Amino acid sequence: ELRAANKKKDELEKRLRENPNYDIERAYEGLLAHMAEREEVHRYDSVRHDNLLKRQQELESAYNHLQSALDTNNRLLAAKEEKIANLEKKNQECEERAKIDMTKVRGQLKDVIEAQRTALEEKNEKIDLLDKSNETTNHLRQEIERYKEIENDAIIAAEEQERVLAGKDDA
Repeated sequence: ELRAANKKKDELEKRLRENPNYDIERAYEGLLAHMAEREEVHRYDSVRHDNLLKRQQELESAYNHLQSALDTNNRLLAAKEEKIANLEKKNQECEERAKIDMTKVRGQLKDVIEAQRTALEEKNEKIDLLDKSNETTNHLRQEIERYKEIENDAIIAAEEQERVLAGKDDA
Protein backbone atom coordinates (compact mmCIF):
# COMPACT_ATOMS: atom_id res chain seq x y z
CA GLU A 1 0.00 0.00 0.00
CA LEU A 2 2.84 2.31 0.86
CA ARG A 3 4.54 1.46 -2.42
CA ALA A 4 1.33 2.12 -4.33
CA ALA A 5 1.00 5.54 -2.66
CA ASN A 6 4.65 6.38 -3.45
CA LYS A 7 4.11 5.29 -7.02
CA LYS A 8 1.08 7.59 -7.33
CA LYS A 9 3.12 10.47 -5.89
CA ASP A 10 5.91 9.79 -8.35
CA GLU A 11 3.41 9.76 -11.22
CA LEU A 12 1.99 13.11 -10.12
CA GLU A 13 5.45 14.62 -9.88
CA LYS A 14 6.31 13.23 -13.33
CA ARG A 15 3.14 14.75 -14.83
CA LEU A 16 3.99 18.12 -13.33
CA ARG A 17 7.47 18.02 -14.84
CA GLU A 18 6.24 16.89 -18.25
CA ASN A 19 3.29 19.23 -18.43
CA PRO A 20 4.06 22.61 -16.94
CA ASN A 21 0.51 23.74 -17.72
CA TYR A 22 -0.87 21.06 -15.47
CA ASP A 23 -3.20 22.63 -13.06
CA ILE A 24 -1.48 23.36 -9.76
CA GLU A 25 -4.73 23.13 -7.97
CA ARG A 26 -5.34 19.68 -9.32
CA ALA A 27 -1.82 18.74 -8.36
CA TYR A 28 -2.37 20.12 -4.87
CA GLU A 29 -5.65 18.18 -4.55
CA GLY A 30 -3.87 15.08 -5.80
CA LEU A 31 -1.14 15.67 -3.28
CA LEU A 32 -3.68 16.11 -0.47
CA ALA A 33 -5.46 12.94 -1.57
CA HIS A 34 -2.11 11.19 -1.68
CA MET A 35 -1.29 12.42 1.84
CA ALA A 36 -4.73 11.33 3.13
CA GLU A 37 -4.12 7.88 1.64
CA ARG A 38 -0.71 7.75 3.28
CA GLU A 39 -2.19 8.84 6.58
CA GLU A 40 -4.88 6.13 6.29
CA VAL A 41 -2.20 3.53 5.50
CA HIS A 42 -0.18 4.80 8.45
CA ARG A 43 -3.20 4.50 10.79
CA TYR A 44 -3.91 1.00 9.47
CA ASP A 45 -0.25 0.01 9.91
CA SER A 46 -0.21 1.55 13.39
CA VAL A 47 -3.31 -0.40 14.46
CA ARG A 48 -1.90 -3.55 12.90
CA HIS A 49 1.42 -2.93 14.66
CA ASP A 50 -0.37 -2.45 18.01
CA ASN A 51 -2.36 -5.66 17.46
CA LEU A 52 0.83 -7.55 16.59
CA LEU A 53 2.55 -6.19 19.73
CA LYS A 54 -0.47 -7.21 21.82
CA ARG A 55 -0.44 -10.70 20.24
CA GLN A 56 3.32 -10.93 20.81
CA GLN A 57 2.83 -10.08 24.49
CA GLU A 58 0.05 -12.70 24.76
CA LEU A 59 2.30 -15.30 23.15
CA GLU A 60 5.21 -14.37 25.42
CA SER A 61 2.92 -14.61 28.45
CA ALA A 62 1.65 -18.02 27.28
CA TYR A 63 5.23 -19.12 26.60
CA ASN A 64 6.34 -18.01 30.09
CA HIS A 65 3.35 -19.83 31.62
CA LEU A 66 4.16 -22.99 29.67
CA GLN A 67 7.85 -22.71 30.57
CA SER A 68 6.92 -22.37 34.24
CA ALA A 69 4.60 -25.37 34.01
CA LEU A 70 7.34 -27.36 32.23
CA ASP A 71 9.87 -26.44 34.93
CA THR A 72 7.40 -27.48 37.62
CA ASN A 73 6.70 -30.77 35.84
CA ASN A 74 10.43 -31.39 35.42
CA ARG A 75 10.98 -30.82 39.15
CA LEU A 76 8.09 -33.15 40.00
CA LEU A 77 9.41 -35.74 37.56
CA ALA A 78 12.90 -35.51 39.06
CA ALA A 79 11.43 -35.94 42.55
CA LYS A 80 9.42 -38.96 41.41
CA GLU A 81 12.45 -40.47 39.69
CA GLU A 82 14.44 -39.99 42.89
CA LYS A 83 11.63 -41.60 44.89
CA ILE A 84 11.49 -44.52 42.43
CA ALA A 85 15.27 -44.93 42.65
CA ASN A 86 15.06 -44.98 46.46
CA LEU A 87 12.21 -47.51 46.36
CA GLU A 88 14.15 -49.70 43.93
CA LYS A 89 17.18 -49.51 46.23
CA LYS A 90 15.06 -50.45 49.25
CA ASN A 91 13.44 -53.24 47.25
CA GLN A 92 16.84 -54.62 46.29
CA GLU A 93 17.99 -54.42 49.92
CA CYS A 94 14.83 -56.26 50.98
CA GLU A 95 15.41 -58.92 48.33
CA GLU A 96 18.99 -59.37 49.54
CA ARG A 97 17.82 -59.63 53.15
CA ALA A 98 15.12 -62.07 52.05
CA LYS A 99 17.77 -64.19 50.30
CA ILE A 100 19.89 -64.15 53.45
CA ASP A 101 16.83 -64.92 55.58
CA MET A 102 15.80 -67.72 53.23
CA THR A 103 19.31 -69.17 53.44
CA LYS A 104 19.05 -69.06 57.23
CA VAL A 105 15.56 -70.56 57.14
CA ARG A 106 16.73 -73.31 54.80
CA GLY A 107 19.60 -74.07 57.17
CA GLN A 108 17.24 -74.07 60.13
CA LEU A 109 14.76 -76.27 58.25
CA LYS A 110 17.55 -78.71 57.37
CA ASP A 111 18.57 -78.78 61.04
CA VAL A 112 14.95 -79.31 62.14
CA ILE A 113 14.44 -82.03 59.53
CA GLU A 114 17.66 -83.73 60.58
CA ALA A 115 16.65 -83.49 64.26
CA GLN A 116 13.22 -84.93 63.45
CA ARG A 117 14.82 -87.69 61.38
CA THR A 118 17.15 -88.52 64.27
CA ALA A 119 14.25 -88.44 66.75
CA LEU A 120 12.21 -90.67 64.44
CA GLU A 121 15.09 -93.12 64.15
CA GLU A 122 15.43 -93.14 67.93
CA LYS A 123 11.69 -93.72 68.29
CA ASN A 124 11.86 -96.52 65.74
CA GLU A 125 14.74 -98.08 67.70
CA LYS A 126 12.72 -97.75 70.92
CA ILE A 127 9.69 -99.27 69.19
CA ASP A 128 11.87 -102.14 67.96
CA LEU A 129 13.19 -102.60 71.52
CA LEU A 130 9.66 -102.47 72.88
CA ASP A 131 8.52 -104.98 70.26
CA LYS A 132 11.40 -107.27 71.22
CA SER A 133 10.64 -106.66 74.90
CA ASN A 134 6.97 -107.48 74.27
CA GLU A 135 7.96 -110.62 72.39
CA THR A 136 10.23 -111.61 75.26
CA THR A 137 7.51 -110.76 77.79
CA ASN A 138 4.96 -112.81 75.81
CA HIS A 139 7.42 -115.67 75.55
CA LEU A 140 8.09 -115.47 79.31
CA ARG A 141 4.33 -115.42 80.02
CA GLN A 142 3.90 -118.48 77.87
CA GLU A 143 6.78 -120.13 79.71
CA ILE A 144 5.28 -119.10 83.07
CA GLU A 145 1.89 -120.42 81.96
CA ARG A 146 3.50 -123.69 80.85
CA TYR A 147 5.39 -123.97 84.17
CA LYS A 148 2.18 -123.16 86.06
CA GLU A 149 0.43 -125.91 84.15
CA ILE A 150 3.33 -128.25 84.91
CA GLU A 151 3.20 -127.17 88.57
CA ASN A 152 -0.58 -127.60 88.67
CA ASP A 153 -0.21 -131.01 87.03
CA ALA A 154 2.51 -131.86 89.60
CA ILE A 155 0.28 -130.64 92.47
CA ILE A 156 -2.64 -132.65 91.14
CA ALA A 157 -0.35 -135.67 90.71
CA ALA A 158 1.03 -135.20 94.23
CA GLU A 159 -2.48 -134.91 95.66
CA GLU A 160 -3.52 -138.06 93.84
CA GLN A 161 -0.45 -139.77 95.08
CA GLU A 162 -1.23 -138.66 98.60
CA ARG A 163 -4.79 -139.92 98.23
CA VAL A 164 -3.51 -143.10 96.81
CA LEU A 165 -1.02 -143.39 99.68
CA ALA A 166 -3.63 -142.29 102.14
CA GLY A 167 -6.00 -144.83 100.65
CA LYS A 168 -3.28 -147.47 101.07
CA ASP A 169 -2.72 -146.42 104.62
CA ASP A 170 -6.41 -146.68 105.23
CA ALA A 171 -6.61 -150.02 103.63
